Amino acid sequence: MQEVSEHRFEFTLSDLPRAEFVKLSDALNLALYGGVLSIRYEGSIPSSAIEDGMLSIAQGTWLLDTEHGRVLGPRCVNVARPGAILFDIEDNSEPDPTRSAELEQKYIARLERHRKWLAEQPVDRQADLALAPSPRRHDPDAIAPFWRAEIARRQTGFYSKLNMAARSGDVRFMGIPVDGPWTLEPSTFGSLPQDILAAYFSVDRDFDEDSCISAIGPEASEPDYDEASAEGRYVSYRDVVVERVSFLRFLKVTYPSVLNAASAQDQLKTKEAIRVLARALRQDPGMSKAAAAELVGWPVRSRRFETEIWPEARHAADLHPRGQAGRKGKSTQA
Repeated sequence: MQEVSEHRFEFTLSDLPRAEFVKLSDALNLALYGGVLSIRYEGSIPSSAIEDGMLSIAQGTWLLDTEHGRVLGPRCVNVARPGAILFDIEDNSEPDPTRSAELEQKYIARLERHRKWLAEQPVDRQADLALAPSPRRHDPDAIAPFWRAEIARRQTGFYSKLNMAARSGDVRFMGIPVDGPWTLEPSTFGSLPQDILAAYFSVDRDFDEDSCISAIGPEASEPDYDEASAEGRYVSYRDVVVERVSFLRFLKVTYPSVLNAASAQDQLKTKEAIRVLARALRQDPGMSKAAAAELVGWPVRSRRFETEIWPEARHAADLHPRGQAGRKGKSTQA
């Protein structure tokens, strides 16, 4: 197959279809990206080939493999709408700082244990043991970049909450059962689905954007179990659909910004005001609250400015959140 790298496609984001049950893939698209994904493409490859192409993500870029070649799509961090779960993730190639900090703490703990062990050895052996390899610090290149780690964190949080909602019966699913800890069969929606009981979600399951639910996560190794024993078998599902009303109710309670564009835009405006003001405060730590409000175009006595913009911008600038001046950690008047 010849790679057609000069061709590109974009996504359009549409509303969730109006039906009692909708495809799981469409529901997940709505939550993660703010709308149902569909490809917008104008080029030499026939539309039928585009429709039959297989989507994937490589190095953070959407790809569409067709019989006529590969079509490049947008960066995955640029797809989501304001308010969606995956919106506003910086495309930063630096190693994820959260993971780096975790591994650094583990390295320090290993090093301390090694030093303690060395000190407990006989004196006549310590000189030789000191030359032996000691615990190694982690390799930054082995840590996922920030954007990838942040996507994983947000998806993990969302899927955990969706599992909880399914477990309590607040969100209803239907699908075609498949024996095994996961399903490799694509969803074709060629069969009549059956109810997936709330009890199925007594442990967290893995939701797939191909409208599948796997009994265990895709990265786990297949567990040992007796295929002849009903108690030991795993059941996954394909052709999964979700009740539209219950899913939207779940989003409204758990992720309200996904369904409220006005609220999402307001959050963006607030975040931008915090960013601008924090940068100004680093240059002028003594800036008055009135001057700060005028700078970002927000009423100085408004609740949003008083409770969010002013204290969070000062915190970001390493200043006392409520004070008129002074660095955090110093004795300043609030």
